[in-house]
Amino acid sequence: METLTLTAPQILTIAHLDDDQDFSPLDTLLEKDRPYGCRAIEFIDDNTSRGYRALEYRAEVIARHEFDNDGCNPVFEWFPIEVMIEKSFTVSTVATLLIGQINVLLIGKTSY
Repeated sequence: METLTLTAPQILTIAHLDDDQDFSPLDTLLEKDRPYGCRAIEFIDDNTSRGYRALEYRAEVIARHEFDNDGCNPVFEWFPIEVMIEKSFTVSTVATLLIGQINVLLIGKTSY
């Protein structure tokens, strides 16, 4: 009789992405979870200059109740966002932190 060995699925961490030099799993997750009111999320820098490591992005979100010249389409603005990370952080944790910051931008831009 053959023995079946089960293994747990591997959870992607920042360390895995660093080893592969491929952050596309994080980019894919950010695009999938991008909230309504956010048109785009772009990577800017993997910054370690302040004594900690931070992933820097910019998000294009709806500006506060502003519309274009014809009054039909909302105006979007770019805002910087960043999260401090460690190699042990999972990809989903980093995506959740970034999406949380985008949601804060959206709430601040659309409420009075």
